[in-house]
Amino acid sequence: SHDSNSTIERVSPFTLVANVTIGGNTGIEWNTGGQLIAGERNTNLRMTKVGSYTARMVSTYQALGKTLTCASPVSSEITLTQDEFNRQIVLFPNPVITSSFKTELKEIEENVTVQIFTTLGQLVRSYDVPRFDEVKTFSVVGLPKGTYFVEFKNRYIHETKRILID
Repeated sequence: SHDSNSTIERVSPFTLVANVTIGGNTGIEWNTGGQLIAGERNTNLRMTKVGSYTARMVSTYQALGKTLTCASPVSSEITLTQDEFNRQIVLFPNPVITSSFKTELKEIEENVTVQIFTTLGQLVRSYDVPRFDEVKTFSVVGLPKGTYFVEFKNRYIHETKRILID
């Protein structure tokens, strides 16, 4: 069996990463609520429902005509709360203290327009995102400090978030 423990890390509001090296005969088993999440074997996992998530590394070997399975200890839990799950769109960090902010959508969306407006309604940035399937980064270089509104829209969503550039 493995000596290494699987550790998982929440890298963004809806995404977990297992800090293990996989390849060949090794994969990840993700669990939520004590149930194996079928079809998920990669190091990244998008949390799609409320609950606690764990992972372990699993290796399979062929020996003497049999398949042997070896698993690491289960990782510590990371929980997605109902409040977190209720948010469709998350911007971070907020306030923005660097030259950009990141955004993650709970659902994978296509053809999303992201527009940044001043509090007076003046459009200062516009981005087209063909596929919003991971954390995206948006530059605020050149924008004066202050409050802005970030609007996300496509055929299915139309939501505005407030950010502070500090």
